[in-house]
Amino acid sequence: MSQTGNPKSVSPAPEIVWIGNDRNLTEMVDYLADQQEIAVDTEFHREKTYFPRLALVQFGVPGKAFLVDPFAVHCSKLAPLMSSGAELVFHALEQDLDILERATGERAKRVFDTQLAASFIGLSRPSLAHLADRILSVELPKADRLSDWTQRPLSEAQKRYAASDVAHLLDLKRVISDQLAAADRLDWVYEELDISASKRKGPTDPEFAWLKIKECRGLRGTTRKVAKSVAEWREERAMEQDVPPRYILGDLTVAAIAQLVPNTKADLLKVRGLDSRQLANGLDAELLEAVKQGIEMDKVPEYPQGQEESIRGNGAVVSLCISWLAQRCSDEKLDPQIVGTRDDVACLIAGEKDARLGHGWRFDMVGKELLKVAAGELCLTGGRGGTVVAIPVRPEDLVT
Repeated sequence: MSQTGNPKSVSPAPEIVWIGNDRNLTEMVDYLADQQEIAVDTEFHREKTYFPRLALVQFGVPGKAFLVDPFAVHCSKLAPLMSSGAELVFHALEQDLDILERATGERAKRVFDTQLAASFIGLSRPSLAHLADRILSVELPKADRLSDWTQRPLSEAQKRYAASDVAHLLDLKRVISDQLAAADRLDWVYEELDISASKRKGPTDPEFAWLKIKECRGLRGTTRKVAKSVAEWREERAMEQDVPPRYILGDLTVAAIAQLVPNTKADLLKVRGLDSRQLANGLDAELLEAVKQGIEMDKVPEYPQGQEESIRGNGAVVSLCISWLAQRCSDEKLDPQIVGTRDDVACLIAGEKDARLGHGWRFDMVGKELLKVAAGELCLTGGRGGTVVAIPVRPEDLVT
């Protein structure tokens, strides 16, 4: 379904405007206030911090690319743009939305995501560079994965790359939206955008931090309780200091503490990966208190039940349904991952109220027929060319 756009309709290279003080920021916000659409992107680092460190915010409109230095301005002044009537156009918006909300204090209200939208015209989560080449015949500057966006001043090459991230988003949105409208799928995309925009990934809930530590999966009884408590303490301390949890304690160290169940500082010093420097300034007392709280837990924490309960007993049906869903997506030029996963099918068949395939466009496209398969009203069988097709079940076909 996806088609190459007309290169002649592509916007020319924009003027790059650096925003390095609050006066210029206010002028930029006023300039953008009347825009109907604004391209948005961010550059950030998270290798050495708990929360992503915003290093640059880019805004694009026809003819201009604004590069906002968050180290030199008060980002709260960007809040009016987040809540304005303008549609903010991103590429892969999930992380950008959370980062901008944290920086500005306001969550973007009206959004469009070119990556998500492209999934509805047969392109599976494409990169911005791939999408610009495929849709607009535009070659974007290659990204430098090792580029340090926190350095100042930024190089001219960095500025050009940052500007290119927003220079073509509005053109991409226009071409993709036209194709979506022609396929009668634009409403599907906006339905999905409403869901995506409302999701906040946020930080890990400290209570469930232990679930992310694979070295703790084999622990039982008291050792699992201690692992949960120590991991929770580590997560909270990492948030307070804005450092990665591994800077507080490594995963292996958390597991080793849980297995040893130390009672004294001397016991802690026996733990692999711990030394006296890490236990300075009262940290030994905090860590021992976390161990104590783990020991005193009333119940051993359990791993959350995934979809195994839903799949168990329906495994063969789920597998057949997944094959049919993949075939349907291929026929409709849709990315299967945007439609539904094996877990989504299992939830639907199990009758779960919140099943993704039980609502909205997904239900209309595949959910209705999958429920008929589960009810024995439709039969999935092999078709020509190795396809999977759904056919009605006739009364005479039923085994009594």
